[in-house]
Parts: sequence; structure tokens; C-alpha cells
Amino acid sequence: MKIKNVFFGVVGLALLLVACQNQTSSIQGALTGVESDTLIVSQRIPGEKANKLDTIVINNGKFSINLPDSVLSFVNIMAKPKGNQAFRMPSNSNAIVLLPGNKLSVKGSIDSMTVTGSEFYKQKNEFKVIDKFENEANSIFKEYNTLKQEGKITDSITSLLNDRLTDVDNNIANAQIEYIKANPNNDLSAYFFGTGEFEVVDQTNSILSDAQKNGPFKPLIDQALKKYEREKARKEAEAKIQPGMTAPDFTLKDINGKEVSLSSLQGKYVVIDFWGTWCVWCVKGIPEMKKYYEKYNSKLQILGVDCGDTEETWKNGVKEHSLPWINVFAGEDDTVTNMYAISGFPTKAIIDPKGNIVKIVVGESPEFYSTLDELLK
Repeated sequence: MKIKNVFFGVVGLALLLVACQNQTSSIQGALTGVESDTLIVSQRIPGEKANKLDTIVINNGKFSINLPDSVLSFVNIMAKPKGNQAFRMPSNSNAIVLLPGNKLSVKGSIDSMTVTGSEFYKQKNEFKVIDKFENEANSIFKEYNTLKQEGKITDSITSLLNDRLTDVDNNIANAQIEYIKANPNNDLSAYFFGTGEFEVVDQTNSILSDAQKNGPFKPLIDQALKKYEREKARKEAEAKIQPGMTAPDFTLKDINGKEVSLSSLQGKYVVIDFWGTWCVWCVKGIPEMKKYYEKYNSKLQILGVDCGDTEETWKNGVKEHSLPWINVFAGEDDTVTNMYAISGFPTKAIIDPKGNIVKIVVGESPEFYSTLDELLK
């Protein structure tokens, strides 16, 4: 390669990078039914914890937003509440998908916007299958809220509505999978992959094009792949922690820095309590846990495994709540929680004196205490 061509290539690359960094995306349009003269704009960038908030003027329903970020972002547009009305952040699922350099147009109302102006929205507006299922889901949520307001919600009704929502979710996932298979190079396929459930990623990971995986949706896709790997590991672990199986052994340090292993506690029933000071239901369950610890102390040991706290917060929490059992610290390390396929907090695993799993209960549930009564009375 000649020197002048190398120079041109470097300069050209620099100019290209500057151009990319200075890409300005915009959203403009007209909305009906907005009584406020101010819109609140929330922008979420994948990988960033906090949303960026700003306000813009809306005049006779017309507005214009310029966003200089040269990355994928999700934008919510809301009318500023009147007076002392509370501001509620809308669901990210209703956000406008904004890619670098997009010039989008919006029309309709705050609650029902039609977006045009990009290849992504061209594909999305042509694919109406998902809309049908999302409308079904919204209808189920409205039905639930109406019944709740009327005081007619029962466990059986909640279960029935949840089953219907599960069917809708399955239909959405199947529709997304079929779309990606038929259109592996489309922006909408990348979006479905990046926001889809486990089954979507599992069945289309080898199908979605490399161009899309490394394109503007890459931050979202990378997040989806990490989530998929975690869920895959959890499912694999779940198969190894069924009742009757040997409880996976682990060793963690207690409040005094001494190493404690689960296997060292064999001979009594053991409850592994996966908790954190940040978990409201974990803390609410402490008084009842203390009662049962005192009631069955001769037959039962509790091993509290703190998850998600700093070491200082954990130690202060143990002291504040006067926890009388053995307490060990996992913190941000998810090795042990992955072993036990923890999907929510609190989770309580009951282990028999021989080290075998009896039952694992997720949430603060009466089922846990009734099981202890059956085993230890």
C-alpha cells in the first residue's frame, strides 16, 4: 500500500468516526389530546442504569426533539402532570426505538402513537401479528384491574388470568421466532432477539445474521445473550436440585470470617435462607423464622446466605435484626445462587440430616412453615 493511501485511509477513518459521533437523531410530530404545554422526554440507553430526563415545549400539539447520542436508545414521551399529580414512568415496552441518525415522525395520542421514518418502523408497522397478542395482554390486565377494583379477585381467578397471559406470551415468542427465521437480516429481527424470552434467543441464536448481531442493536443483543446464558445455567442447575437429590455443597465465610460449609451442618435439618437486607419480604419474614428457629432449635439449623449486599451492610443487618442462626456472606458473587437456581428472594431450601434436598420454596410462603411442621413435629 502506498504512503499517501495509508494517510488518506487514516484521515478518512477519523472523519467517519467524527461523523458517527455527531449523528443527530430526532423525533418530531403532532399529538392530540395533550392538555399540558410541556412534554417529559425519557431516554434509556442499554447498559446505563439511569434514564436521561428532559422537558420540551409542545405547541398546538406539535413538538420536536433532537438527541445527539450515536447509540441505540429507547425514548418515552409523556405529558407533564398537572399540579401535584404524581409522575409515573411508563413501561419501556411502549418506548420509541431510536437508532443513530433516525429522523422519526410521530402522530396520534400519548397513549397510542404511530411512528414512521426508519427501516425498523417500516418493518414493525408491516408486521401486525404481535399487535394482536399485545392487545390481548392489555385486555387481560384491564380485566384484572376491573375485578380488583370490584373486590372480586380470588386465587383461582388470578391463576386463570395468569394462564391466559402465559398463552399470550407463548404466542408472542412463537411469532417472533418465525419472523427471525424468515428475516434474519432485518432490524425488527434484531429487536425481537434483544427483547425476547429465553426460547426466542435459544431457537434463533444461530439464525440471526452476524451483521445484525454487530449492528446498532448490538448492546441490546449482548444483554440478551448474557441473560440467556444465566437462565440456561439456572435451568441446568434446577435439574440438579430436585427433592431427594444431594444438596450442592458450598463454603462461605461467617460473620467472624470463619469458613462454614453446608456439609459441616449434617445431622440436623438445615434451612438455607437466601436473603438480603434490601429484600422487603426477606426482612418481613424474619420474626416468623425466629419463632420456628426457637421452636425446633434441637432439630433444626438455619444457614442465612446474604446475597446482593456489601459486607458492611450485611453485618449491620445481622446485628440490627438480631439473627440468632449461622450467617454467611455471598454478596455479589452469584456462584452459590447459581448452584441453587435462585430466581427470587427470599428462597428457602430445606435439607434433611443426610444432606438431601427436601423442598425449595421461593417467596415468603406459609407452605415453607407447614413443611417444617410436618417434618419436625
